[in-house]
Amino acid sequence: MVKKKFSQGINAILGGATTPTATVEETPQDLPPPPQKPASKPILETKVATKKVDSPQTKVTLRIDSALLDTVKAVAYWERKTMTEVFSEALRAHLQILGEEYIESAISAHKQ
Repeated sequence: MVKKKFSQGINAILGGATTPTATVEETPQDLPPPPQKPASKPILETKVATKKVDSPQTKVTLRIDSALLDTVKAVAYWERKTMTEVFSEALRAHLQILGEEYIESAISAHKQ
């Protein structure tokens, strides 16, 4: 393997210098190969989901109308709230309108 050393920098390579300043240094071929690490198994990283005690929330995926989503985003921006807070307030308001008896009968029918 041949290594080149340039004592005058990049100008010598580009032709800015008038005298050739490149020197060639040979490395011996008898060098032992570098030690190789033993093959090891890949480390698997696992993430453990932890539930917060003071905030019992569940992640949910919903499909809603895109115009409604844009409206919720705008309201959340305007009121400086998160979309989660806006959805939670809207659902609580809707459930309050339905009334306690209606909700209890729906829950009991759902559990059957």
